[in-house]
Amino acid sequence: MTEGNERRRPVRSDSLALLEKLDWREDVLKATRGCIITLKNESRLTLTRENYRIPHGEWRKFPPETLFPNTTVEWATSSRGVMTGTEAEVIYKDFKGQQYRFYWNHPYIGTRTRESDGPDNCHIASTDSVTSNTLKTVQLYSINFTLQSNLTPPEAPSSPTKPQMNPAMMLSIKEISISAEQEKQLRGPSVSVLISIKNNTSETFLIKRYNIQSGKWTALPPDQLNSKSEYQFATKSDGINVVTTGNVSYTVKDCGKHEPHLEEINLMWSNRLARKPEFSAKIHNDENRYVVECHPHGGSHSKITYFIRERSLLQSVFGSPLSEDNSYEFIHDIVHHLMENVGHDDSILMARPALKEVQEIRRLIDTGAAIEYSQFKLGSSFYVIKMFLRENVEPLIPSSMHPDMARSNDPEKLKIVISKLPLLNVTILELICRLLYVCCFDPAEQSVDAQKAINTGVVFGPILFRYPMNDLASHRTYAHCTSLMATHYETIFERRARTNYEEAKALEQSALQMEQESEHLSQQISILEKRLETVASGESGPLELQIMRLKSNKEVLDKHAQTTRLQSVKLAEDD
Repeated sequence: MTEGNERRRPVRSDSLALLEKLDWREDVLKATRGCIITLKNESRLTLTRENYRIPHGEWRKFPPETLFPNTTVEWATSSRGVMTGTEAEVIYKDFKGQQYRFYWNHPYIGTRTRESDGPDNCHIASTDSVTSNTLKTVQLYSINFTLQSNLTPPEAPSSPTKPQMNPAMMLSIKEISISAEQEKQLRGPSVSVLISIKNNTSETFLIKRYNIQSGKWTALPPDQLNSKSEYQFATKSDGINVVTTGNVSYTVKDCGKHEPHLEEINLMWSNRLARKPEFSAKIHNDENRYVVECHPHGGSHSKITYFIRERSLLQSVFGSPLSEDNSYEFIHDIVHHLMENVGHDDSILMARPALKEVQEIRRLIDTGAAIEYSQFKLGSSFYVIKMFLRENVEPLIPSSMHPDMARSNDPEKLKIVISKLPLLNVTILELICRLLYVCCFDPAEQSVDAQKAINTGVVFGPILFRYPMNDLASHRTYAHCTSLMATHYETIFERRARTNYEEAKALEQSALQMEQESEHLSQQISILEKRLETVASGESGPLELQIMRLKSNKEVLDKHAQTTRLQSVKLAEDD
């Protein structure tokens, strides 16, 4: 085995390997027909799993993703149901793209078969054996493949490099995602579940067990979850039984300062036709070092994302000093969500939040989970930003900068003072001011509404500068500074408040609202016209007049919607 291959092979403890071995073997031995395949790779090749299929039965132990040189691996399938057998196939490929095929069939009645083939420069030998109980109702078919090849792989890099990551950005490397063809298979009359796992810990998790009680695998789960990475796999219903249910478990072995121990994370999902999908995650260990968050999206073709995080790293960004080690992406997400849905309306500044929603959003932010802000009230999302700014140890604009800000009574002077703030403070301040600018903007006048800007300063001045509320002189000064930052956002921060794409999205949303209102008017007109048919001719005048007004309003609304949608398309093309 080469040095590079040793580095890549996951390390498993004897206890973990024994647990895994007992689990899947026990399931195979219980089945009416079971197959255990052993493959000994005596070549110098590293093979990668390319494809697999199981026309009959179910996987009890998956074929590994990678076959390393001079190693022996096992996998297994078994029958599912009464008087059924198992048939499956797996294909591997080498560095040249050459395929190595392994096939087996163990029917309930009939002849057992095994097949294998590969390129001309390899030799695959095979042997088999059968064990059964006295009545032969339970049979285990054991197959041994041995791969030999004189092909020599290219030299591996002596010191592979690993990309450095910025922890403040909380970004993941997507190691394995399902293909377009696999995603296409999830659609149709069946039900399906697309599972995503994001490992945001510093550990590597190894697969322990996996099972699908109903349905079939569309894409298999990975053998291991690398640190700071994302993976996808999927299941779907099979046949007339429109349901898919499965689970997968991962473990990690900690060989650090503490005594080695196993911590098992068990992920489960179930989706039935015409029922609400069910998802859960459990952690089995007294150490309780990890947290798993579930974020489902329901429907016949459901999606679920499991986030795995270290409990010790879950430090709240609320009430903590600003730090590059923390993620503040939630501010960016909330600002863009509000800009798309609020438009040029400053009423959001004083909108009442739902406190339970605020607490839930805050909890999700602290755990680093993905958040669907559309499921919360706009006022709740906006209040989270205000809460974050109020609870910070230092105000977003530090006290030491207040005198300079007070003396800056025009945009150019403010621009110079703001440029002296720490980069992280400027980044957050720019997002806040962008939102305030959009809320205060008057599309009809193509400028900022002066009264709205004053209101903005009154509300956000105390939050950005954090001065005593009874200090009226400070209130006038810093409320004016805040109004200036909102009014002259594009000058101070040297950027447009909206890109063409963002403006196009806003226009598209406005057009959609107008089209919905037009549809509502059409329904009203239809109701009135039906009522008109039952009214005597002498009494129909007021009703006809009302219908004419509604049709006139609808015609105007349709023209506005069409014009707005054309503007949206043009902006999107120009972006």
